[in-house]
Amino acid sequence: MDEIIIVGWLLLVLFWSAYHQGIADARRDAGENSSLPAVALIAKQDNIALG
Repeated sequence: MDEIIIVGWLLLVLFWSAYHQGIADARRDAGENSSLPAVALIAKQDNIALG
């Protein structure tokens, strides 16, 4: 029973940490100094296979 409680708390802490890191990353990338790459895909329409 103790292991279940410890694992539950560990998962809760990991989820909380990932949630707040995601919010921080989204706020950072929403501005002019975004670290997201700019990608352009140039091809004929019938040559692109998606899915």
